[in-house]
Amino acid sequence: MLVIHRGPAQGSRFLLDSEVTSIGRSPESHIFFDDVTVSRKHARIQRSNNEFVIVDSQSLNGTYVNSISINEQTLHMGDQLQIGKFHALFFGNSHIKSLGEK
Repeated sequence: MLVIHRGPAQGSRFLLDSEVTSIGRSPESHIFFDDVTVSRKHARIQRSNNEFVIVDSQSLNGTYVNSISINEQTLHMGDQLQIGKFHALFFGNSHIKSLGEK
């Protein structure tokens, strides 16, 4: 799961339940960020088993994980992502299960 903690969509949550989740300014993106600081096809998150990898799609403003510009990066619990003006925290899907368990 991605949780936006700073930017125009603050508080929004996005499940990463597809094998590939596209992120961009295009309304066809799985995660749609309507802002000029985001490229139409900015990045994608690929899921394989319990591993999530974010891949920059040659975006104009870049994709950042923990304030470092990346081309491709495996995500870990608590990583901070920046895509344009949007800042998100990565929690993975195991965190969702633990929220629902009692």
